Amino acid sequence: MSEYPTHTILWRGMDENERALDPVTLSQWRQATKNFPSFHVTDRLRQQNPFTHEFLEFRSEGSGYWECKALEGPVWSEDDLVWFRYTGAAVLFILFNNREDPELFSLANSLNAWLSPYQIGEPD
Repeated sequence: MSEYPTHTILWRGMDENERALDPVTLSQWRQATKNFPSFHVTDRLRQQNPFTHEFLEFRSEGSGYWECKALEGPVWSEDDLVWFRYTGAAVLFILFNNREDPELFSLANSLNAWLSPYQIGEPD
């Protein structure tokens, strides 16, 4: 088991220089989430300061939260929500690693995208 937190990324692939081959555009992302009422694109992102453990919210275009019905146990944000960040080409679901969740899988399929694990800080 890795010591690094695992996230899930919704994407369409990258080239050898880590550039999106077919980016998920902001308008595509917004349109797709309209068909899934538990996904809320609020243009706000919640993060936790790792030193003080305070929660901060800030503006982040295309970001928001997901009211995941399949959550098992508490989540890092202490609000029972899965927060996501739109990256400009993909969507990162923070500290959520159930890539077989049926609702998330359906959302990815609607965008012709796939779900992959993503670890921040993982050594090359």
